Amino acid sequence: MKQVAAALVRAQKEFGPALKTSTNPHFRSKYADLGACVEAVVGALNNNGIYLMQLTEERENGVCVQTQFIHESGEI
Repeated sequence: MKQVAAALVRAQKEFGPALKTSTNPHFRSKYADLGACVEAVVGALNNNGIYLMQLTEERENGVCVQTQFIHESGEI
């Protein structure tokens, strides 16, 4: 866990903003969807040896998304 924690700190310093490109018509507001959030961080994570993996699971009330960070050392 020590290597992945250090790499996450380095990566976080490089994160860009999650751009609000989606619209919520109910509240008449813009928001950053999941894709925009991933796009804002994946480059910095990869530059620091971290792979972002997202697993999905269908459930009766929607879809569950589980995000895992895997470091090049094998730490999760």
